[in-house]
Amino acid sequence: MAMSMKRSMVRRVAVRVGVSSMGEICGRAVNILLPFIVITIHGANTLTDSFFLAMACAFFVQGTLANVCITALVPEFIRSDVKRNLVKFLRLAIVAGVIASLISAVLIYRPLSMVASVVSSFSIALIAISGLIAAPATAALNAQHRYAMPGLTWGLRMFPVLTYMVIWPHIPLLHWLLAGIALADYLRMVILLWLAREWLAFKEEYEPLCFPQAAQYLIIAAAIAGVIPLVMRWIASTGHAGTVSLFEAAERIYSIVASLATIGVGNVTLVYLARINGTKEESSGWRMIVRSAIVWSLLWLFIGVLLWVLFPLISQWIHLPPETSTSVVRNCVLLFVLGMPGFILTGIISRRLITLGLSRALIFITAVGVVFSIVGGIFLFPIFDIVGIAAILSLNQYLIALLMFHKLTQHLSHAHSYTG
Repeated sequence: MAMSMKRSMVRRVAVRVGVSSMGEICGRAVNILLPFIVITIHGANTLTDSFFLAMACAFFVQGTLANVCITALVPEFIRSDVKRNLVKFLRLAIVAGVIASLISAVLIYRPLSMVASVVSSFSIALIAISGLIAAPATAALNAQHRYAMPGLTWGLRMFPVLTYMVIWPHIPLLHWLLAGIALADYLRMVILLWLAREWLAFKEEYEPLCFPQAAQYLIIAAAIAGVIPLVMRWIASTGHAGTVSLFEAAERIYSIVASLATIGVGNVTLVYLARINGTKEESSGWRMIVRSAIVWSLLWLFIGVLLWVLFPLISQWIHLPPETSTSVVRNCVLLFVLGMPGFILTGIISRRLITLGLSRALIFITAVGVVFSIVGGIFLFPIFDIVGIAAILSLNQYLIALLMFHKLTQHLSHAHSYTG
């Protein structure tokens, strides 16, 4: 009977991981294709570098902060399905969007026309705000094991990107591409809020959406960690024109494998860790998750190395500047891939720390990772170009994983001593 129940649980987990992964990958395929489409149309130059720097500023809010909000809120929606009021959260999202827009204006020092500047700034703000407001809706849906739509709705970005491809402008109109992406993200936010209307509303009569103290530590840690991609792109921008674009291309190729390996697993793992926390199955469940994560990470490491081996064939379908650039992108992809086991284990261990109420420790751990990455990037970039940045980011994954594992074992040994 126990064996049958275990098999049934594994089947449910596998199906949910599959649904979550497919939803995310199908939806985010356009994000992976975006740099190659832009480079194919306009090449890798200062203008495309500016576009990707602007997108990185929006992603800091829309990706880094929004993802950590989802992680922080899933356990809250599992504990209680009371309807929440989003008015206060909306105000915070607007502030975050405006800040992201201002930072992008500072980083993109290239002079633009008045129309391009206004459209770009407004678009960055809207992308950031929409991504952050969609986070509580995604958390509410994930808590109910409804994983598909948050991922699939990213596919709305395909419409502006394909439109830009059809137009194929000889004079770059990347600010209008940003505007199209912003409108797609706004529509995604509207759809997800409608799907989560049972749990969320913009009405003062409901209980305000609040983050527990532990979640606030998590958000601070994510904000610190989110500095890394921004600073690394800024370091790359001090090199020759097009360096940021090539770094973006390498990271997006790697993200194909990384997304398949982690997105669905991360969503489902968090829900299960929250549900088994404090139960009889907690220890055995955690051991099963760790063993599975190690096997999973080695499998995807093999797939990533295979991608590097086949890169000469794959690069024929991707328009990149001359052969030297293709070689640099390929080497960056390999170094990113070598850090994948650390990346996967970091995602699993961090979720365990969160469900154990140890998110405060993540602030120190991520701060160490940021300092290590920035100092390493500054020293290695002048010698090895963006390959040096990729190497330091890969090493950083293992450093963070080791620090998290040390904190977890320290906590568990204290808990054992106390119970004993």
